[in-house]
Amino acid sequence: ALQSQRRALPAKQTRLVDGGHRCAGTVEVSYHGVRMTVCDYGWDLHDAHVVCRELGCFEALNATVSAHFGERTDSILNREFQCTGEESLLADCTSVFLEDNYCSLGKEAGVICSGTGSAHFPGAYRMESSKEAGLTVHLAGGAGPCSGRVEVGYRGDWTPVSDQNFTSPTAQVICAEL
Repeated sequence: ALQSQRRALPAKQTRLVDGGHRCAGTVEVSYHGVRMTVCDYGWDLHDAHVVCRELGCFEALNATVSAHFGERTDSILNREFQCTGEESLLADCTSVFLEDNYCSLGKEAGVICSGTGSAHFPGAYRMESSKEAGLTVHLAGGAGPCSGRVEVGYRGDWTPVSDQNFTSPTAQVICAEL
């Protein structure tokens, strides 16, 4: 890592691609007018929460790495984002320039967000078209059908949901989905 920088990206230039839904996919940004994927080096739930918040998709269920949604052929942004999780935009996060050997194709970061806020019910959140997105949620390894480790399924792959920043509203959304 070489140097830290604030405001590495122009505001509101983040989107998710290849996830089949606007709230799940590989993180793509516009950097100096070029669309690029984000490197997964240091990618965590703090970064993913910011992306979900920026896109109106509530909070992150998972911060994916290693091109979880498929390897892209476009450029990858050689920056490690160091979000606190409180920022409104990915562009507001501190980022560190990385040497070329840290980031390569197949090292794309992604997110799976829990849903979107409803303008009609301020503070109320729901899963949005999770079935359309091809996402499923289940509990694994529990003593019964209502306990266990939360896992999100996408295209036949099951990924455990990190307990980092796991909140009661997240649990409520997941229980409602089950």
